[in-house]
Amino acid sequence: MDALDGIALERLVYLVLLLGVVLSAVVSVYRGRIGTGLRDALLWGLIFIGFVAVYGMREDLAASLSRTQDRVAASGEVVVPRSPDGHFRVRAQVDDAEVIFLIDTGASGVVLTADDARRAGFDPDELAYTGRAQTANGEVRLAPIRLARLRLGEVEAERFRASVSEGQLFSSLLGMDFLQRFSRVTVEGDRMVLEP
Repeated sequence: MDALDGIALERLVYLVLLLGVVLSAVVSVYRGRIGTGLRDALLWGLIFIGFVAVYGMREDLAASLSRTQDRVAASGEVVVPRSPDGHFRVRAQVDDAEVIFLIDTGASGVVLTADDARRAGFDPDELAYTGRAQTANGEVRLAPIRLARLRLGEVEAERFRASVSEGQLFSSLLGMDFLQRFSRVTVEGDRMVLEP
């Protein structure tokens, strides 16, 4: 019992008692109809497993629902619809990789997640995390890098200074260092328009 502390033991006892009450109720309801009881138990078990699976995949589902639907108009402007979570996300070309950025007008720089940096050809484990930045979730360490090319619509920058976050950044950030290359950035209702 050394592995169980007092609170864990109390929870275990509670769950065993609860299971006993539920099983006794099920037995009394399905007395004489074991086939129906097993079928219903299987159905509820599958429903429970489905809920557990959806809960376990909630981050992947949220990411797929928030995929960007940005488009480049004939005039060259990039039109970005607001995501269901209220943010603006856009696809940009980082070297030879496509990266989905969260547009962050409150950030000065461009920051890649470790996964996005890896897809763009950087090894996050080999970078020197010498910089620091304050985010809404606290301080993060940053490694300065140079992107050979960063392109969004018709706006392109070469040898662009950016950073890689050492922490658990949920999305790469596109800050003002790059956004100021557009002649105009406006929010019109539920869309952001970036004019070249």
